[in-house]
Amino acid sequence: MATRRVLSAKAEAAVSQANWTLAVYRRAASSPLERPRLRLGTQDSAETMEHLVLPRLVSIAEDYSRSRLVEVSEAVVRLEHPLEIRMWAQTEESAESSWDSIKRSWTEWHAVTISDAPTYGPLRGFVEARNTILHGLGELTRKQLRGRNANRTRTRFGQAGITTVGRRIRLSSADVENSAKAAIGFVQWLDHELVDRGFVDLAT
Repeated sequence: MATRRVLSAKAEAAVSQANWTLAVYRRAASSPLERPRLRLGTQDSAETMEHLVLPRLVSIAEDYSRSRLVEVSEAVVRLEHPLEIRMWAQTEESAESSWDSIKRSWTEWHAVTISDAPTYGPLRGFVEARNTILHGLGELTRKQLRGRNANRTRTRFGQAGITTVGRRIRLSSADVENSAKAAIGFVQWLDHELVDRGFVDLAT
């Protein structure tokens, strides 16, 4: 029987947030009276709850990765001169600008390859879906469909098992469940990686 590894305090909090969000979704989804009906785009969507919950689950994982990146990096950066402080502020802003920037910064600054996480592929697909929801109200954006981005977007959706009808993504309760698994799995993997390498301790 595999032993469950202890998580750091911050990772435990992130996992708890994800589990709480999923529990609230399950309770609301099981009762039609609690399922909100909002207007998304030009039509009423039966997927309203999924459009609200999936972005939050993805953002929990993204926030954990981003905040840990800043925390681990600041521990090794000298911030004694105004120029150093200004340069670090600019570098930090650039590193946090997108998921790809976070991934690249982990690799270049700390040799941590977050794409090695077992759930990274599905999570990246759900990140793409989150972007579709937030920037296109559930329809693929012009950026996602432009040139080579179109194939990359479809590939990422495939990794997460997300289907589309025309330009619109179709979400189900299974997608929410899977996004929660991907987010939680990623947080756990990254936390173990950082603890094992001595970047963070369990108390933080």
